[in-house]
Amino acid sequence: MKLCNKVNEFLEKDPPPDLTKIPVSLSEHINSCPDCRQLVTYFRDLPRDKGFRSLSASETGEFMKTFQKSALAESQRPDSRNITKMSTPFWLNLKWAFALIAFILVLFLGSSRLFRQTPISLPPEVHSFAVLNGAATILSADGKGESIALASEQSLTQETEIKFTTSSKPVELKYQNGGKVFLTGIGQMKVLKDGLNVETGKFNAKFKNLAGVMKVRVPCAVLAIRGTEIQFDIQPATADILLVEGAADLIPDDTSLQAIRLETGKRVVLANNIWTSSKPESQSIPDGNSSGHLATDSQPQPAVAGSESSALHDQKGAEDAPALEIIPDSSTEPDNAPTEETEPASSAEETEEEPDFIGREGFYD
Repeated sequence: MKLCNKVNEFLEKDPPPDLTKIPVSLSEHINSCPDCRQLVTYFRDLPRDKGFRSLSASETGEFMKTFQKSALAESQRPDSRNITKMSTPFWLNLKWAFALIAFILVLFLGSSRLFRQTPISLPPEVHSFAVLNGAATILSADGKGESIALASEQSLTQETEIKFTTSSKPVELKYQNGGKVFLTGIGQMKVLKDGLNVETGKFNAKFKNLAGVMKVRVPCAVLAIRGTEIQFDIQPATADILLVEGAADLIPDDTSLQAIRLETGKRVVLANNIWTSSKPESQSIPDGNSSGHLATDSQPQPAVAGSESSALHDQKGAEDAPALEIIPDSSTEPDNAPTEETEPASSAEETEEEPDFIGREGFYD
């Protein structure tokens, strides 16, 4: 801390100044400067001390330097006269209050940052591809089942194997793309992201609102299904599929075999790992004695033993009798109806004409 030196500069003037004629500017400075005021007060008290001799101007300057050093050391000590209002109890309490508020504020900001830390990165959310609704059993990998309550929904996020029975209500599968599958009966299958894998069972399946072609895996083949209804009967030894309505193609795993277009009301049967269309039921041969039909292969009946006159009488009666009019049966098929032998050819032509036939190439594209 550097003390004010204006009084010292005034006293060191040569010739020594008249102390009775102090300039007005210096007087105002002494009144406003504590250091200079303290110094002047000290010099005023010196003449009262009779043991202190009068000093020359140079001696006064040296004395002032020594005095300044002593005053500087003395000024570093706290002076009770310089106590400000901030040292009063009220202001001390106010300072403590501000300090406490600042501490609470820092504590609050620190706790908020602590609670707003960057969250721990979680694995990406796995979205479900379908929802299972109805009384079914989800089979775990170890073969144990987890029963789902009736009318509850279970989201499926991965390939899931399910089992359902005839005692349950229809099991509904709702895919995220809007497609729905209704299962009624008994069966066990695996629900895939793009279709089903039928393992066993005898059930009816309805497919609605499909966004495209759904793949349904069956033994030795894959079904390409559009909106339709199909009856499945898949057993360990045998299997058959009946198309109730709609359209579907059966694509064998054996690439040497052609895809089969399912026909409504006609079954396809698996035998020796090969799917074939079932043979149509054989039509019963009409009876020659029935009304509206004339038996062409009936053998003539032997005549009854009797006189020649009776035979002539019978012959004459036959000639006089009106001719028998043959009325065709309404159930008889017209001549232009396709026969059973020509049915495969017409079916093949129909397949070529229909543009929505998928086939092996279109299904696996």
